[in-house]
Amino acid sequence: MTDSLLDPEFPALQPEVVALLTTIRDHLDVPLPAAGKKNRRAHRDVVDMRLAEVQAVLVTLLAIPLENVAEHTAELRDWISASPVNYQVWQPPTKGARP
Repeated sequence: MTDSLLDPEFPALQPEVVALLTTIRDHLDVPLPAAGKKNRRAHRDVVDMRLAEVQAVLVTLLAIPLENVAEHTAELRDWISASPVNYQVWQPPTKGARP
């Protein structure tokens, strides 16, 4: 067992809350865009949409009992699946490649 707050065995957090926090982390883990205005705009749009979705889930959870955490976590996971990254992502340069 580790001391991580995201460890399902950590006694301070219920498993449903750990699942929600993990899903939020995954939802906001959007890869950087490759060079180009179109990619940067698409990246910004994905980030903005995902931030709004996370905010909607958190606002709702703060207003209702905690027994709905699993339901909202599933909803957020569905949103992740429905809004995949649709732009070229940044790739680190390969060794020996010219810029």
